[in-house]
Amino acid sequence: MKRNGEIFNIFKMTITPEQKEILLKQQHKWYLFLPTLFEIVKEAKGHTIDMLNAKDEETKFGIRYFNPKTIDYLQSHLKAMGISEGKRLGNVYRSNTLLKQGCIPIFSYDLKMRKTTIEYQEFNENYLKLAEGFDLIFDIDSPKKDVMDSYEKAKEIKSILDNFKVPYYCKNSGRRGFHFIIPAQFMPKMEISELILTINRILTHFRGIHDMEEYIDTTVTNPKGLIKCSYSFDSGNISLPLNDFDFLHFSPEKVKCEYVMKNVIIKNRGLFLREHGLTEKDLKQNVIKFIEQYK
Repeated sequence: MKRNGEIFNIFKMTITPEQKEILLKQQHKWYLFLPTLFEIVKEAKGHTIDMLNAKDEETKFGIRYFNPKTIDYLQSHLKAMGISEGKRLGNVYRSNTLLKQGCIPIFSYDLKMRKTTIEYQEFNENYLKLAEGFDLIFDIDSPKKDVMDSYEKAKEIKSILDNFKVPYYCKNSGRRGFHFIIPAQFMPKMEISELILTINRILTHFRGIHDMEEYIDTTVTNPKGLIKCSYSFDSGNISLPLNDFDFLHFSPEKVKCEYVMKNVIIKNRGLFLREHGLTEKDLKQNVIKFIEQYK
């Protein structure tokens, strides 16, 4: 099928070339906004960042394992991938694994070359040995592909986490779902592979007990699992951390890129970690109680 001089493959793309052009312009504008980049850098501390082609991007590309220690470094990768230049639709992910400080090497931008370097191969092979923690993530997605259906389950999960008074932050994951993240720093200290197995077991039991088998995705709980980075662009939506007011009054329109840029103050907005007025010690104890309940 040909449209506007371009070959349009209906089996690969879910949008028209005209719609893609609009998204590319929005993405370009979003990643030129410095407060956006600053928030991504903050959340990515201790994590790797991956950039991969979006669902609506017919060109396959990707770059793995870098840590944006500064805005300039993040900008350079966004530019190298053509994401901030408005050339290709891309998603920005961050690892669920928390890595030891200073262990992420600086790799070449040449994708073919970087995978052949000793630094890359050693980092890839020793990934788990370099880990010092792992986030507990509730990844909610609707089997109906409906964000408001996901929202109904997200409200149930939020109520349970609030009752346990565990530390977490929540955000829409992009177009159809939500993430609830208990950061690695609050998880119990144990061997990393054992911790990942424990988290998998907790999520499996949790979704079974609360009848959410079709909604909670446990596949992200793997050593190299990824989730959308907070404040990243996803096909016209922003993966936006939500405070209690934002969550209570959530609607899909309020996370659209155009709406966010006009109505949300991004500078120093942060992740809205729920700490319930408790000390770090008390929060860690509450996480242990939660784990005991569902393990």
